[in-house]
Amino acid sequence: MTTSGGSDAGARPLVKVLGVGGTIAMKYDPESHGYVPALTEEDLLALVPGLDGLARVESAQFTNIPSDWITPEIWLQLSAAVNRELERPEVSGVVITHGTDTLEETAYFLSLTVLSPKPVVITGAQRTVSETDFDGPRNLGDSIRVAADPASVDRGTLVVFDGKIFAADTVYKCHTNRLDAFSGGEYGALGDLFLKSVRYRRGPQGRPEPFDVRDRETLPKVEVFHLYPGADADLLRGCADRGAAGVVVQGFGAGNLSETVYEALKDLTAREVAVVVSTVVARGGIVPMYSFAGGGQTTKALGAYSAGLLTTNKARIMLMVCLAVDASGELARRYLAW
Repeated sequence: MTTSGGSDAGARPLVKVLGVGGTIAMKYDPESHGYVPALTEEDLLALVPGLDGLARVESAQFTNIPSDWITPEIWLQLSAAVNRELERPEVSGVVITHGTDTLEETAYFLSLTVLSPKPVVITGAQRTVSETDFDGPRNLGDSIRVAADPASVDRGTLVVFDGKIFAADTVYKCHTNRLDAFSGGEYGALGDLFLKSVRYRRGPQGRPEPFDVRDRETLPKVEVFHLYPGADADLLRGCADRGAAGVVVQGFGAGNLSETVYEALKDLTAREVAVVVSTVVARGGIVPMYSFAGGGQTTKALGAYSAGLLTTNKARIMLMVCLAVDASGELARRYLAW
C-alpha cells in the first residue's frame, strides 16, 4: 500500500484507490505487437498532475487483468474490499481503475452491493501510457476529485470519464476507441468537471436499497440468450439443462420474442427458472404492448420479469443479486417488475 500527502495532508479527505487493471494499466509490447498489463497503481498515481492538491491518497493493487477476464467471483471480492475500506471512518471515498470493456457492469454491481453512502468512483482509459494522448492520468485525477467532494456522498457508484460523471445504472460504453467512450444515453450525465470544480446537474434516480452479499463467494448462475430471426429455442432450454437459476432473454423492440422462444419460455418458467426479458434497442426500455405469442403481455402472463430500462447485462446482474439474497423471487418481482 502506498500513501501520498504533503504537510497539510490532514486537512484533506482521504481517498483509497484500488487498481483492477485494464487499458489504463497497459503499455505496448513490441514482442507481441499489442498492449499488455504493465503499470501498477503506484505508477499511475505518479502520473497524475497535482495529486497532492486533490486529496490524501492510499493505493493498493487489487488485481491487474483485462476487464474481459472479470467474473462474478471477482465482483464479490471487489465489493467486499470496497465495503471494508468504506467502513474506515477516515476514508472519504474509493476510486477504482478498471478496463473499459466491462466497466459499466462492475460499476452497476457495486452500485447494488456497496452498503456505505460514501462515494465509489470507477474510471479507466482508452489510450495507454505508450501513446501521446494517454487519458489515464486525467481520468484518475478527476475521479479522485469526485470521490473527495462532499457533494458526491449518497449518489451511489459513479463512473467518471472524459470530464463527465455518470450514474452506474444508465452509463454504457458507446464507442470502442474514442476518448469520450461512455454515455448516459437519453438520461445524460449526472454532472461534469471543469477546472477544479465538480458540478452536478441532477441526482441518480430510483436507486434500490443495497444488497448485502458480503458472505457470498459465488452468485447464482444466470445466462443470457440473444434473440435473432430464426434463433434456436433449444439453446435457451439448454440453459436450464445446464443448471441456470435464471436467464435474461434479449428480445426485440419493446420486449418482444419469437413464437418458438415464447414456447421455450413456457418450459423454463414451468421449471421455476427465473426469466427476464430485455431488449436489444438502446433506448426506451421494456413496455408490455403486444398480446401475440411472444409479445410483452404474454411473457408477462407467464411470470417472466422485465429488464425495464436496464441493459441486458445489467438486468442479468440485478437478477443474480436478487436471487442471491432471496431465492423466492420476491426481490426480483420488486426490482424487475413490468
